Parts: sequence; C-alpha cells; structure tokens
Amino acid sequence: MVALSLRKRLAQLVKWYATDWEWWHCGGEYKGFSDGVGGIDDYDYAHDEVRRECAENIAHEMEQAGYIVAGRPTPDPADTRQQKRDRFRRNRTLFSWTD
Repeated sequence: MVALSLRKRLAQLVKWYATDWEWWHCGGEYKGFSDGVGGIDDYDYAHDEVRRECAENIAHEMEQAGYIVAGRPTPDPADTRQQKRDRFRRNRTLFSWTD
C-alpha cells in the first residue's frame, strides 16, 4: 500500500510537471462582503460550482448583517445531491494518494 501510494504521488507530480499545472482563484465582492477560494486545479469546478458557492456565501453574510437578498435561484435538490456525489468522487480521486 505504501509503495502504491508513493507511485500515485509521483505520477501526479510528473503529470503536473509535464502539462504545466494550472490553478485558479474564484471569488466575488459586493458592498464590502466578499468570499473566495484559491488553488483550484479544475477550471470547470471553479467556474460552475465554486463561483455559485462564493455567491451563496456572500448572500448569506449579507442576510446575517440584516440585508434582504432577493433573486437567488433555488437549487434543485437532485442537482445538489449529484454535485455532492461528483465533488466527493473528484476529491477522492485528487487526494487518494495521501491516504
């Protein structure tokens, strides 16, 4: 198991070295409220999920401060469950070499 873990770790480093590892920062700011996440190495994840999560966090902070936030889309519970499954699979794949 240790040897397999080390091989996976080395293979990931080689992949990053060969393909020029890239990462993105996703965030937002509105009227002094802000949220952001950096070090994201999957563009689709940053663009689709993280930007929505950042917007939701900003809206939540505004509500906690007494603002009324209107026009927020209601997430479809089926989409949310599928997104959680996808995120779990992706994180397990990305970080399985540290187990």
